Amino acid sequence: MNYKVGTLLEKERLTDKIFRMKLHHPQIASKVRAGQFILLLMDERSERVPFAVSDWSGEDGWIEFAFEVVGYSTRRLSEVEPGYGFLNVAGPLGNPVEVEGGIDVCVVAEGIGISEAYAVARAFREAGCAVRSVLGADRESELFYLDKVGSVSDEVFLCTKDGKWIPERLREVMEAKRPDLVYTVGKVETMKAVSELTKELGVRTLASLRPIMLCGIGICGSCRVKVGGKIRLTCLDGPSFDAHQIDFDELLARMGMFREEERVVSEVMK
Repeated sequence: MNYKVGTLLEKERLTDKIFRMKLHHPQIASKVRAGQFILLLMDERSERVPFAVSDWSGEDGWIEFAFEVVGYSTRRLSEVEPGYGFLNVAGPLGNPVEVEGGIDVCVVAEGIGISEAYAVARAFREAGCAVRSVLGADRESELFYLDKVGSVSDEVFLCTKDGKWIPERLREVMEAKRPDLVYTVGKVETMKAVSELTKELGVRTLASLRPIMLCGIGICGSCRVKVGGKIRLTCLDGPSFDAHQIDFDELLARMGMFREEERVVSEVMK
């Protein structure tokens, strides 16, 4: 069947608030690599929202991503059904993760970051690396992609906040066998804790960031972050950076800039 570019092919509810979507987009599918993302625009009334690409097929022309319903835009996104045509899908954006072959890697992901973790773990596994994955969510029912991540990992360690949380579990994993690299993606607070731990233990670490983002091409500057004392643009220079050089406190402050506006929109547009 011939689909229009940007057509929704599949939609699946993975948890109470997390959905998986598969889009027809041969151009992006033929170029995207692990660690990159898309900017999705539903229609003329929508905002552009970034999503990490979790899976793709260049041969069949599709890309896949997962998202969590957190506000007005993602709530609207969760309501569309297969056959829906998105106004615009831009990508692949950002830089793919630099994959080294034959090293020992720990991929650490929280919440919706698990979708990106699958793509990253797969890339390292295909390069001949040993991969251990540490996945966390507030509750066990919020974990997803476990079979996918398990298929590209030598070991998978699960964490919830009512048990051993990510930093504690990661310390055990690293002390059992020191990795060459840690790749972390998730909430800023958790990535900061992971970074502090790996810095203490002297393990090189990359953190994949998703700050506020508008244009995705380096013009607006809304996704700027401070790395090593210098301003970097996540959409052009990232999304992954040396975690030990990121100013997480400044990033946390910026992430809350429009929280009140987001609350108002969610209330008004119910």
